[in-house]
Amino acid sequence: MFIYFPEFLFKTFKVYINSSFPKINKEKAESIIKYEITSEKYKDYIKEFKENKIKLPTVNLEHCSGTSISNFLGFNSSYSYLDNKIKICINQINNYDEVPAILNKELIYAYDNLIKYKDQNISLNNHACTAIRACR
Repeated sequence: MFIYFPEFLFKTFKVYINSSFPKINKEKAESIIKYEITSEKYKDYIKEFKENKIKLPTVNLEHCSGTSISNFLGFNSSYSYLDNKIKICINQINNYDEVPAILNKELIYAYDNLIKYKDQNISLNNHACTAIRACR
């Protein structure tokens, strides 16, 4: 007897199972983030946030379920400009080397939303430029 199991259900199940357990230590990831934020690399970003009297985004390391749309699509982080928060899914990260790259990507989204395009309506072109810059 052959049982049909649609491929998209298998992928969903696999993503949910793989995302159930943290692969890295939360405290060590937090220390990497603190180190990165204070590094020379972000000096100009932080200066612009301060000059514009805008608070740096809060970074939250969370255990994310595989049921939210962003996790279902395979994203391991997100930036919310509504509450100025970066969410990093600790259980979606495979190793510590990914943490600085994820932080950088989300800080670019934050910078563009809060400073670069703050006086404009954010257009699709602006979103596209931000996405390209963030994914380099």
